[in-house]
Amino acid sequence: MLVVLAACGGSQKDPTPLAPPPAPDAEPALVFDDDSAQQLADGFLDVLGAMAEAVEARIATCWMPPSGCAADVIDDCPCQVDCAAMAADLDAIFDVSAPLFELAVQVQADDRAAKRAVIAMKARADAAATLEARISDGLIACRGSAEVLEVIERMPTL
Repeated sequence: MLVVLAACGGSQKDPTPLAPPPAPDAEPALVFDDDSAQQLADGFLDVLGAMAEAVEARIATCWMPPSGCAADVIDDCPCQVDCAAMAADLDAIFDVSAPLFELAVQVQADDRAAKRAVIAMKARADAAATLEARISDGLIACRGSAEVLEVIERMPTL
């Protein structure tokens, strides 16, 4: 009986099984070309620019101190910085930019997309560094603010 089954093929399995269909709620594959990478990098610069403007707007008077107040000694500067408002401004920027950072997380998970994004960001490295320095300089005025520290901890990072 075994000889007959073996000669007729018996119950052989198909060597190339079909892939299961995608789950109905599965997200579509990431489409991320060079234009997408440029847009992502420009979006990051926009976020950094908005952060720099928000921080500088809140400390503007500290950077124009009266005579006798050293501009680099914020603690001795008589102006008052509204750190709670600075925190709220930054928080709002992070809320608006959340989709951009969600896309960035998806891009990081895809090697080809991540390489494109890195190339686009490297082309903007000098501009990003300038904006980051402006932000860091501005945050000095609120370095002791619990609100600002909490928001900075919330800041999306890559």
